[in-house]
Amino acid sequence: MRVSVDRFLAWVTRASMIAVGCALCLVALWIVGSSADNVRSAWRLRHGVQTTGEIVSVDEEIEDCDSCSGRIRRTYDVIYRFQTESGRAVENYVNVGYEPQGSEVAVIYNPANPLESRLAEARQSTVSGALGLFAVYTGLAAAIAVIGVSIIRDHLRKHTIQ
Repeated sequence: MRVSVDRFLAWVTRASMIAVGCALCLVALWIVGSSADNVRSAWRLRHGVQTTGEIVSVDEEIEDCDSCSGRIRRTYDVIYRFQTESGRAVENYVNVGYEPQGSEVAVIYNPANPLESRLAEARQSTVSGALGLFAVYTGLAAAIAVIGVSIIRDHLRKHTIQ
């Protein structure tokens, strides 16, 4: 009876560890999938059309930040406007470093979808991509660890004198 209980517990342990590893991988894939649009957009914009636009509005947000110098973090929500080659006026939003309202800025846009645009010189957030990569590697490491622990445990059980 003891052998079957041990086997059952080993199976439950292994299955639960594999389930946790798979769950981490699924979360990682979800994060990567949600940032995939940003990656595709950036790739298309490499070959986009460059034009001149104007900063229409700037909203500053200030939040407490223990790890920031000065203990606050400033972010700026910027709305910019530009015209496509066909004359269509387009407005878009970006969260970037400060650009004064009324400033002229270089804009790159996808001619097939002008709403897919970015400021040419702005350092836009890459946090979602970084989080996605971190989650992928964490999920893979967890899955490898689960399988490795399972193999080592089985090996030790076979070679342990009872």
